[in-house]
Amino acid sequence: MKKGIRTLTALVLGLTLLVPSFASAAVESNASQVKEKKSKVMEKFNLSQSEKSKKLYQQKKAEKENLSNNTIIIKYSKKLSSSVHKKLGGKVIRSYPEFQYEVVRIGKGQKIETAISKYEKEAGVKSASPSVKLKTFATESNSKISDPKASSMYHLKTLKVDETLKKAGKNEVNVAVIDTGIDTNHEELKGNLLAPYSVTDPANPGYAGDHGTHVVGIIAGKQGNGIGGYGINPNANIMPVNIFDQDGSFDYVLADGIMHAVDNGADVINMSLGAPFEIPLVEEAIKKAVDKGVVVVAAAGNDGDMVYNYPGSYDGVITVGATNDQNKKAYFTTYGPNIDVVAPGEDIYSTVYTPESGSSFVKMSGTSMASPAVAGVASLIKSKYPNLNSYQVEYILEQTAQDLGNKGFDMDYGYGLVDPSKALDFDINKLPSFKKLTMDEIVKKATAVKVGKGTVKKAGSLIKPAQQDWYKVNVEEGEFLQTVLDASKNYDYKLELKFRGEDGTEQEVNVDSVTQGKTEGYLYKAEQKGELLIGVKDRNENYSASGASIYTLQLTKGKNINDSKASKEKPAEIKSFPYSSKKSEGDLTLINSEEGADSDYFHMSFKEGKKVNLNLSALPGVDTEIKVYDAAAFKEEPPADLPEGEEWPIAEYAANNNGMSEGEGLAFEALPDTSYIVEVTSSPVSSSQMLDMMMALMMGGSSDGEIQEVLGSLIPYDLKANIKNLPEDEDSLPLAIATPVEEPEEEEGLPEPTTYKEKYDALTDLLTGEYMEFDEETTEAILKSARSYEIGSVGTGYFQQLEDEDWFKVKVKEDGFYKLSTNGTHTLKPMIGLFQYDKESGMLNQLSGSGDPLMDLLTGGSEGTSKTTIMLQKGQEYYIHLQNGTPLSLDKYELTSVKVKDAPVDQNEANDEPIEATVLKPDQPVKGNFAPSGDIDTFYYKHRKEDGLYGFYANPLPVSENQKKGLPLEMGLPLDLMITIVEDTNGNMEIDNNEASKVILFDKTDGEIESGSFKAKKGTGYFIVAENYGGSNIGEYEMLLNTLTKKDEDEGSTVKNNVPSKPIPLKSKGKNAWETAGYLNAGIGFGDRDFYALNISEKGTYKLNMDTPKEIDGVINVYNEKGTLVKQLNNYYIGDNEVGFADLSKGKYFVEIKDKQMRSSAKPYKLTVAKQ
Repeated sequence: MKKGIRTLTALVLGLTLLVPSFASAAVESNASQVKEKKSKVMEKFNLSQSEKSKKLYQQKKAEKENLSNNTIIIKYSKKLSSSVHKKLGGKVIRSYPEFQYEVVRIGKGQKIETAISKYEKEAGVKSASPSVKLKTFATESNSKISDPKASSMYHLKTLKVDETLKKAGKNEVNVAVIDTGIDTNHEELKGNLLAPYSVTDPANPGYAGDHGTHVVGIIAGKQGNGIGGYGINPNANIMPVNIFDQDGSFDYVLADGIMHAVDNGADVINMSLGAPFEIPLVEEAIKKAVDKGVVVVAAAGNDGDMVYNYPGSYDGVITVGATNDQNKKAYFTTYGPNIDVVAPGEDIYSTVYTPESGSSFVKMSGTSMASPAVAGVASLIKSKYPNLNSYQVEYILEQTAQDLGNKGFDMDYGYGLVDPSKALDFDINKLPSFKKLTMDEIVKKATAVKVGKGTVKKAGSLIKPAQQDWYKVNVEEGEFLQTVLDASKNYDYKLELKFRGEDGTEQEVNVDSVTQGKTEGYLYKAEQKGELLIGVKDRNENYSASGASIYTLQLTKGKNINDSKASKEKPAEIKSFPYSSKKSEGDLTLINSEEGADSDYFHMSFKEGKKVNLNLSALPGVDTEIKVYDAAAFKEEPPADLPEGEEWPIAEYAANNNGMSEGEGLAFEALPDTSYIVEVTSSPVSSSQMLDMMMALMMGGSSDGEIQEVLGSLIPYDLKANIKNLPEDEDSLPLAIATPVEEPEEEEGLPEPTTYKEKYDALTDLLTGEYMEFDEETTEAILKSARSYEIGSVGTGYFQQLEDEDWFKVKVKEDGFYKLSTNGTHTLKPMIGLFQYDKESGMLNQLSGSGDPLMDLLTGGSEGTSKTTIMLQKGQEYYIHLQNGTPLSLDKYELTSVKVKDAPVDQNEANDEPIEATVLKPDQPVKGNFAPSGDIDTFYYKHRKEDGLYGFYANPLPVSENQKKGLPLEMGLPLDLMITIVEDTNGNMEIDNNEASKVILFDKTDGEIESGSFKAKKGTGYFIVAENYGGSNIGEYEMLLNTLTKKDEDEGSTVKNNVPSKPIPLKSKGKNAWETAGYLNAGIGFGDRDFYALNISEKGTYKLNMDTPKEIDGVINVYNEKGTLVKQLNNYYIGDNEVGFADLSKGKYFVEIKDKQMRSSAKPYKLTVAKQ
């Protein structure tokens, strides 16, 4: 389905693989004066301004690595000659004449922004933009007898795959997997693969990749082959299309991959990849695929938020979000109005290839895993009904999906969890028509609306799939028609305007500038007499059979208004307060012209200094701006040396923080005996575009960007102005100056810390970067002046001056998680910080804060409401810090708080400091958590025996939905443990500087077990320090200390030619069944190997299973009595049970157990053998 539009600014940024990226987009029109409306992604979501600013900042920060610095995508109306390309410094490396695109590579030393600028000026070029990098949408990896791992694949049961396969059709289906390369030698995939193709290297099949291999196994893993599990459709033919190489992948490579799949007979295409920006060349390729009846499925993305990713966001693509094994929304999944259906995507077990282990199996998470599940279901539908297209298959999936969220469509789950069995039971005779109407058919269908004086309103609801309501209005030459569209909260509507003039000329514009529940608007000007058709539809093709998807369309006609009031030459006078332009001046509108944006001007003078508040009403389809100038400076002529493009006059204050169809607000302090000019404008430069340009300049790129063109609005605006006298500062605390703590010079060695937290920061090389502390005088002032506050009450106040800060002090009556919140307005954008007072050190230690210095610099601070959730402890003294994110606000803030959850119990707290360390005893596990902010768990082991090897085992425990309930996403993410071991050499229960310099740090990826070992010396103590890299978290972990110096089970046995002299006997568990347990012991050269004697009395198939500890990659070898290898089982990855089948005749055998990498185990393995 069609999703959001993202305008590309011509930035020059470097690139790396697997990061978000962006590109430009434009819709063709045969009328130059009518262009498709475009908007920033951030203007398309129902987000607070705080969230917008943060997302914009995060996007821009990432975009430094998102675009090619030497490859340009050219869209042309007339093909350029090779001589023109040479003149412009480019060389064509790919051409797509059917889409009118060329891919151009520029020479070394050329700046891409310069090359883009040259191409944009060349006749025949419609657009030029950097090539876009793509990323895969997987997060990091952490029954039948013949498919021993099927029970590990919960998605098979969730989706009722066994039941569904019985209903599948007999038609062969080819599924193209456009991804990384795959492991063509994997036993689970052999036989189902068509010839692999590499777009970047057609002569070779491409490298074996982990991501592509995992995706293919989900779709079509073999069934009944004795290893692994099986796919959603084990009978599907897989067409591997590799688009990645060592440099990653780009948009034009993906387009090539799609066209290869279409041209070579793909019935279904899966794309578990994408980027958060429009990719027009890829869109053209997808149109070709969909038009040929190919079902296209794509991952939604792993943003954990509402984001439009592409190609999943294009029309005709089935967009898939992810769920977990509880049928709940996966913590990482992208969600929003663009999601069609969901499928299991968290901890999905499937095939993989890794360089160290080769063909194997692992669990991976991401919408990358959910998308192939749906592609597999689509292939089953096509096996039964081969002629269905992408729209029809999507409809079947949506109609038969299991509703998981709110009834019907919702933004978390779309239409719900795919139900393959019901999908195959669907009566295709009930499929609606998805035929696109011609212009003549639209004219015939459209409801005629007569618009005279005043506004005409038309109400409707979208109750059918692919429904689009059409209206038609006759317009005269030079006449304006204002359209305004309001829709239901959770539905994202758009307008399609089609004009047919008297001479047959046709024009088209798409209006889609805001997100769900917000107001769309567009002002259309007729260049000749004709008929304007207005189409109303859901941009994601959503609907509500119950009538919940409701809209109201408003139409107003008017002529161009030559507004002489409030002009630059004769501004409107603001003589008294409160002031309303509507009441004082009548109707004022903003209608742009060919010369540029329309502006109105107002004049006001002050004899005394005053605090002034300005508020501008929202105009549908217009991004407004307020500027304030010193009146004297406003009249000055620009200096002769003013750089080209520099704005004049320079505004003293400006506000353009909001997007399309939103108002603006600005507060400032007027000086005595000073006059000001206020400008109200429909400037085309939105806040997000300004941020684009600022980031471009900061990164050494160009600030030139594509500007969204709008005509303005016939709807009158209202500028309100008032003055307000604020009360005295509540706590007499202006900005508290924080002093950076400088890192010492390298030769000075480590600083002498005063608390263990400081010591640990030093040990981990100050992982959190520069930290701040208040000086003694400031700290005393805060402690003395901070106002008392109680949880559940409302704290109020004002920010009286530019750098005003307000402080509250609070003590909680019980441990728990508490949420602190503030209100917000156009000018009130509070930021919350929380500090804890440490009586011992006399310092205020920061626990949380909502401000990012660079983001604050770029955006003026967070917008709108602010909130933070944090664990507070009974008896502790906390200080709440509030600061406004804009220069001034006359609005009152309200601080509220509520307890959202009880704190989990940690029996070992407090154990942050070495002196408080929890004593560890070998083989006795203890549990802990990191619920308090900044929590560190310190453990201590004193070794009193002879020197020996010891291992630790820190295991993150699963977090239940009940534990996560009420908490922010980040507090329920998998723990990312860091373990540090420090030898207490002198035994004083402190970490001294010389000890701190010898630390050993263990740090794997999030959610994984941290394990390691150390040599314990007699009489020496050891600190084992645990910390969660992600900060405060509701999850628990288990810490275990093991002795690794154990007696070897087959000590004294020698092995020659795989025949042991003293094999270990297996314990009988009944007829033809045995079991045993053992350790892979440490300290044995080339790794421990255990040999067991297996005496077979009956010929048959025997199942061997090795229950492996999490740190072991187990291998099972079966030898006959002469030492000849009969069977090797080495199919699974670290921590995954090794299991398989061996056909054994009557006789004597030896079973060898070992680790593939010769590692030792802190926990025992278990071996079972049983006849099947």
